[in-house]
Amino acid sequence: MKLALSLFAAAVFPAGLAAASNTVTAALTVPGAADIWLAGQPNSTVLQGVFALYDVAPANSPVLASTGMNLSAGGFVTVTATGSTIYDPTLAPPNPCYGAPPDGTGCGDVSALSYFGISTYNGPLDSLISVFIGSGVPGGTAPAGGSFTTTASQSQTTYSPLLNQVFFIGDGLTGNGTGTVQQFVIPAGATRLYLGSADGAGANYNNSGSFSVSVTGPTGTATGPAATVPASPLVLVLTALFLVALSGYWLISRAPTV
Repeated sequence: MKLALSLFAAAVFPAGLAAASNTVTAALTVPGAADIWLAGQPNSTVLQGVFALYDVAPANSPVLASTGMNLSAGGFVTVTATGSTIYDPTLAPPNPCYGAPPDGTGCGDVSALSYFGISTYNGPLDSLISVFIGSGVPGGTAPAGGSFTTTASQSQTTYSPLLNQVFFIGDGLTGNGTGTVQQFVIPAGATRLYLGSADGAGANYNNSGSFSVSVTGPTGTATGPAATVPASPLVLVLTALFLVALSGYWLISRAPTV
């Protein structure tokens, strides 16, 4: 009886667990020079913001974080990040903005304008930020921008950004270095996810430092419970053995005691 149970479990349950494996993790380096507003823009694109100098693709392009992922609407990605970026090369210790962590703690906020159809951003300077875009080159009217200037706005368990809407990621946890892993819900129409370091649009040209980032997202197989798969001949045989053994055990247990 125990042997039949063991064989049955070994044949069926590993297959179910394997079917539920449906995510991929990308390990990335996001430099401080990565400007989120250049997401999806072709090489040689210049982003002239309100500053004397400017950002240009690909030197200041943000980092593509969704390679190998299937960004289906309603799914989500999770992120973990460490490291630091510096928005001003003249800064030095003990200035709190020298080597700011992904949450941007101590650096104040930046209010960045909208460019190339990518929304505005209002949130911590030098923080890790992101945007979902579609298959084409972003452009046209941008969605409304989000504001991430309060602890409450940075510590939600789940975020649901719009397509082309810049959003705060920080270290990917509800707290600063602690807390629950946050989920970033994929919007309809998204095919790519980009990461950058928060500064004014067009102002990443003189930034330094980098974030070490891991992004986990769906690969395209079914999510949630194990997917249903056709039973193999071996599973059918073991199921039959299990039922026979169970019947025998029941008959023995029901036999009258002499």
